[in-house]
Amino acid sequence: MLRKIAILLFLTLSGHQSIASPQEDAQFIVDGIWTEEFREMLRANYTRAIVSDYAKPITELNLTIIDPDKFADLLPDSLTDPQLALAREKIVALHIRLFNAEQLAGIAEFQRTTVWEKLVNASSDPSIQDEFIVWPYLSLDAARLSQYLTPAEVQSYETFFEEDAGKAFDDKSTSMGIGVLLAGIVDWFDKPRTAAEMNTTYMIKILETDGVIGSPNRIWRRDVIAQIRSEIE
Repeated sequence: MLRKIAILLFLTLSGHQSIASPQEDAQFIVDGIWTEEFREMLRANYTRAIVSDYAKPITELNLTIIDPDKFADLLPDSLTDPQLALAREKIVALHIRLFNAEQLAGIAEFQRTTVWEKLVNASSDPSIQDEFIVWPYLSLDAARLSQYLTPAEVQSYETFFEEDAGKAFDDKSTSMGIGVLLAGIVDWFDKPRTAAEMNTTYMIKILETDGVIGSPNRIWRRDVIAQIRSEIE
């Protein structure tokens, strides 16, 4: 996953001018890495933390979590959507902090080019990902680039590292990559979270799903479900 993030981070970087504000450019750039795969990676981390939060109240009911992965799958997205939105805001702010207005403008403009589009498409091929990406930034020689790009596009790619945006990226890529991961993941575990709520319809569904929650017997679990249902009705 770090490798996938690296390619997406790099491919949002290079440059011509745009008329957008730095904030708008940064938001556009982050759109390039805010893929479904990246979002779901963050969501998976958040839901694992939520499952851990439920361990105590579930134990207090003489129940046990026997399949934490299935438990996480049954949690509604509404529990993690606010943190995903906050993570995105922090990643936008990270770009504004690391790059000046001209660099952001160049990065955003490059993201609109066919070079960016072709390299993103190439990066999705699992057969070449190990060769394609070197963390913390992409490093392809001309021979490898020529498999995906026209000669003119190869020149555009190589010129990137000779320009201000490219030099800034090369200098700050490690900070950017680590910062994205910290903004998206670590903050969730550091900040206080509200207590796990048992009296919810999704908890009833979790308790009713076989193989997720262990109980002394079916009658015990049935009674717990009945009690929760009476609390929320």
